[in-house]
Amino acid sequence: MGEEQKKILEMVAEGKITADDGAKLLEALKAGREKRMEMESPAARARHMRKKILRHLPNGNIPDMPDMGDIGRMVSTALSESLSGIGNMNFFGGGDIDLEDSELLEGELEIPEGSRIIVKRSAQGRGDVSLIGVTGDRLSTQSHDQAEVRVFRGDEFILLKWKSGDLLLNVPESAETVTVKLTGGDIRCQGLLSEAVLKTTGGDIGIQDVSRGFRAKTLGGNVMIGLAEGWSDDSAASTMGGNMILYLPEGIEADVTASTYGGEISVQGGIGEITESGQKGRSSVNIIVGEDEADRPELVMKTMGGNVSISGNEEE
Repeated sequence: MGEEQKKILEMVAEGKITADDGAKLLEALKAGREKRMEMESPAARARHMRKKILRHLPNGNIPDMPDMGDIGRMVSTALSESLSGIGNMNFFGGGDIDLEDSELLEGELEIPEGSRIIVKRSAQGRGDVSLIGVTGDRLSTQSHDQAEVRVFRGDEFILLKWKSGDLLLNVPESAETVTVKLTGGDIRCQGLLSEAVLKTTGGDIGIQDVSRGFRAKTLGGNVMIGLAEGWSDDSAASTMGGNMILYLPEGIEADVTASTYGGEISVQGGIGEITESGQKGRSSVNIIVGEDEADRPELVMKTMGGNVSISGNEEE
């Protein structure tokens, strides 16, 4: 048994965290360890992560960041207050939906105005999801390994489900919301015109050029966000043991709050009015960008054991 696992069990035994919270931390450790083992070496993993970040931030530029925070430090420095909310993170509540009435997705699928789309991979499968925002009301999808996608139409939602493999999904603006739930896979979004709920265990989340609201949660993964200038809805993102990167474009109006337990926060100077605060084991900042207080949307970012980096346009 590793030191991190022993620390979690000690915290449960001492009543500092609940048994459910301890189970989720152990699952985060396992997912993070499995993800690291997929890479051939630490150097290969570093190259792999850099490529991911460059793909999902505008201009291919990222600010300097400290080394990746490790989950062991997260466990040893996290406060009981921060862990008390983990039990409310219902990632995969409820059983699988009966797909007897489903159909195979072939070609384009018409999405009525205001529809809810749910994207879910089988728990035993592997693979990442990429979402691309498109105009109109037609959804289309293609899988890199020709995975079959089943469609189930409920009274209030449209469910897309597949067994394994990477999935690329064009999401039309007619969809009001799109929800993705994965175990052990990455989620990537670009130019979404719908609200998004993104949840994964052990995977990274990359959101680029987003103008609508989003909720993003991952256990053991990193979160990379590039807001569009027209972003207008309150949003939130959180991770346990991962780092967070935020890109703020020129001309945006935003109220950003970022906090970390056991990590560090770096903010590029000159991007807005910055207020720093903190207590033992915790750091937080609030950044007000723009002057229109009445219409300024809020973004809340939280990480346990990871670092946060916030920047604006790169200097010419």
